[in-house]
Amino acid sequence: MAAHTTVLKLGDALVVGGALFVAWQLHLRASAKAIPAHLPAPAFFEAYRIELRRQLDALQKVPFWYLAPFVPGMCLIIAGRTMERHDASWGPLMGVSAVILAVFCGVWVINRLAAQRLRVQIAGLERTVGDTA
Repeated sequence: MAAHTTVLKLGDALVVGGALFVAWQLHLRASAKAIPAHLPAPAFFEAYRIELRRQLDALQKVPFWYLAPFVPGMCLIIAGRTMERHDASWGPLMGVSAVILAVFCGVWVINRLAAQRLRVQIAGLERTVGDTA
């Protein structure tokens, strides 16, 4: 088996492993937790604030648990494709690498914006609860 084929297969396996890790982390970090509706208002608002903070924490750490697990596999796939190229046409590989980087940056920016919206929502909730206390 050629070296580039082994590298590609290892890269594929790492991407699959990364996807499984991300799915597990999504379940742990980002799935909504139910807040019982029968709680008294102060307890309900506190539980809601805690839930929003948990979601904010997940969004702030997206580069580590959502994006980073894919990087090793993607790097090996690009390396394997580079190894199998016998001509000097690097353009397609550079283009694919740029698209991957752009997607990763886009996901990071979108999650930063969502985190900022959550910060505003948490601050508003804290002001409202503080005003009624």
